[in-house]
Amino acid sequence: MDERLANLEREVERLNNIIQTIGMINQMKLEMYRDIIELNTDIKLTRTTGVDPKKSPVIVPKKSSTPGVDPKKSPVIVPKKSSTPGVDPKKSPVIVPITGSSPSPPPLALPPPIIPTFDSAKETDLILKISTNKNFSRNLMELQKLRTRVFTTTPLDTYKGICSSHVSQLTKIFKDKGFTDKKIETTVSRGLTSLEMRLIRYTNYFNTNLEPDDLKNLNANLIADISRPGSHKNVYDPSVISTSMMNYSIALLPLHANIQRVLFNEAHPATVIYNTPSKKTSDPYSFYTLTTDEDGVRSWTMDCRLEEMTLHLKNDLLPYCISIFREMYCDVFGDNTYREDYKKRCILTECDCEQLLGNMMILASNVSLNDMLRNLIKTNSTLADPGTKTDKFNITSDDNLQKRRWKEFNATNDDILPQLFDSITPAQVASFK
Repeated sequence: MDERLANLEREVERLNNIIQTIGMINQMKLEMYRDIIELNTDIKLTRTTGVDPKKSPVIVPKKSSTPGVDPKKSPVIVPKKSSTPGVDPKKSPVIVPITGSSPSPPPLALPPPIIPTFDSAKETDLILKISTNKNFSRNLMELQKLRTRVFTTTPLDTYKGICSSHVSQLTKIFKDKGFTDKKIETTVSRGLTSLEMRLIRYTNYFNTNLEPDDLKNLNANLIADISRPGSHKNVYDPSVISTSMMNYSIALLPLHANIQRVLFNEAHPATVIYNTPSKKTSDPYSFYTLTTDEDGVRSWTMDCRLEEMTLHLKNDLLPYCISIFREMYCDVFGDNTYREDYKKRCILTECDCEQLLGNMMILASNVSLNDMLRNLIKTNSTLADPGTKTDKFNITSDDNLQKRRWKEFNATNDDILPQLFDSITPAQVASFK
């Protein structure tokens, strides 16, 4: 009994020491902030009678050392007498601060944000526990949280590699435990999020619902990827723009949201602009792509009506989308034979495939894609001050030859349904909705 009492007393003393230490640290912070304010301003910080010193101090102005100045009022800054001959010091201006205002102290430097990194040691420990523990459900969820904690800061391909590695290791562990194939798939699925299952196309992923934050986190991941140094060139490169959209976001987010994320972000200045012509027009044509940016001079090349950009995106993204659609459809049905009710088969065909199909319909239509691009760039990237010294344009006039064939360009609309399905009749194409 005496030993337990002694232990409790030691614990109480230890906690008291911790509390005192925290109080000393807070007091030191308070003194440091007070010194910074008094050093950089005319403010003196004191405590009034009856105020707890642990609470916030009261701010009062310093007493003025200038004769005739009421210290209760805002300080008046009077310049020294001029030593320049012929200058009347009485006529020199007096700078009077606005009543109630005082100079603000310089902002304190904030520490750089802490970017979470993947804990490989914790990963090894959790996988070992899953392999040895009989009840490993908690360890399985901890392994999932270990991944998702770094999702928004890890390149998407790297993250997919981590997920695939964990699936391989867990599959071997559960096989060694004697689980059936079906039980292995069910157990591994419990340790994956719905988005992770889609990214690596894990078994039965097409029957899972996405969580509310999945789209937001995926978009944050892709924005962080764009923001990494060296991820983008400082000039316009259509292949980089296309590649940045060749991921699962093309099946989850509208096409205009994907394009806007890639073209307009805080990490990189816009490399495609609209330069308002001197004469108003209902058919905007003066779009430019950045060719060089050297010595403070940006050189722009006209992409009249964004014809070239439209064709680049279409030729790069449409085949990719068709391939992704066929893969997902085959995962659900085991083939690519057209079924009139395929959209009702599961969550994947109802949501992901439908969004992907909508994006493909825009990409297949020259006029739909071109209108989207022109509207996005006019809205987000119109040059504010045309003709500045830092911007040079190769040409500024409209392309009359293009205007004559523009109707034909807009009429082009690729028939993608026969490319999505191995067998679909003309009648089924006509009735497709």
